[in-house]
Amino acid sequence: VEDEKTPTVDVQVNKTWVGTVGGPVTVRLYKDGVASTETVTLDQTNNWTATFSGLLRNDATDGHVIAYTVVEENVPTGYTSAVSGNQTDGFTVTNTEIPPNTPPATPPNTPPNTPPNTPPATPPSETPKKPKKKQPKLPETGDFSEIALVAVATVGSVITTLGYALKDRRK
Repeated sequence: VEDEKTPTVDVQVNKTWVGTVGGPVTVRLYKDGVASTETVTLDQTNNWTATFSGLLRNDATDGHVIAYTVVEENVPTGYTSAVSGNQTDGFTVTNTEIPPNTPPATPPNTPPNTPPNTPPATPPSETPKKPKKKQPKLPETGDFSEIALVAVATVGSVITTLGYALKDRRK
């Protein structure tokens, strides 16, 4: 019976800096997207390179090829972290320095080139007035009953007043 050797893989990790080089960083190994307990520290003493060695190539439960990835833990303040590469060729973790927020330089105070009494470029527009609603005109029907009623009431009022005045005069 031949002793079968379990296939293993090695995953290399490199660290690069864009901007000021920072201090040591910790990189965690992920197995099929799940964080493992394995980490490496990258710094100047190991030339910013480390290798996760002797990793199982296949999952013990169903035999699928395990996908290994890496993630930098606790990215230093003032940097962004990006991971590129793959488990076969190795991963590169790149930290890019975020430039500090500096306020823009204040331009010198220069007077405008326009004469002081120049009218505005666009005249102010007047707000259009709302049109008044027209009341509908009633049709003329030839009915003069209102005028006749007012005339009769006026004549009646005059006659009544004269009647009382004459009655008082007779007494």
